[in-house]
Amino acid sequence: MQEIDPQKKVADYLVFNIYKDEAQMEADSWKAYPNYAYSHYKNKMSKKNIDKMMSTNPKESARTYVIENIYQTPNYRPQVGDAINMAPMEALNEDYEQFELGFFMPIWSKIIEQGGLRMWGLARVKSSSDNSYKNLTHFVFQNPTGMEYAFEEPTFIEQKVQEMGMASRKMYDMAEMEIIFLAN
Repeated sequence: MQEIDPQKKVADYLVFNIYKDEAQMEADSWKAYPNYAYSHYKNKMSKKNIDKMMSTNPKESARTYVIENIYQTPNYRPQVGDAINMAPMEALNEDYEQFELGFFMPIWSKIIEQGGLRMWGLARVKSSSDNSYKNLTHFVFQNPTGMEYAFEEPTFIEQKVQEMGMASRKMYDMAEMEIIFLAN
């Protein structure tokens, strides 16, 4: 994201809070999070240090995005240790989502069937904090398996549709994340 705004620091951590609906999201409270930290850092960090860490306001330096899942590979369940690639996207026209779901997703589905990925997903940015990157409209997520994979040679028509699809968005540098903690 340095190419968008070199003054902003790259994130050290990403936190995803997943909600079944907006009501559950609105009911979420910061008060529950110290218990997650106590559980995760048990025997690794003292309660006093956790309390000190939790007393700072992370929202001062955090960029917050409310994203809506548009598609995720069915039956994928994240696990601690999974590597997730996240590609920030900027839709350049109103056809972007249709290209992503109608053209690119089937290509990635074949890679999943071949064992090259565990998951492919697309999310839309619904809102964001004042200090966030305002041009981001979507995120594409992938969970690679480490297995090499190859794309089929596109037909002339597929090549032209791919060019149109690539022109419908700007993709920024992909980030690789490792899941280090999950809680329900």
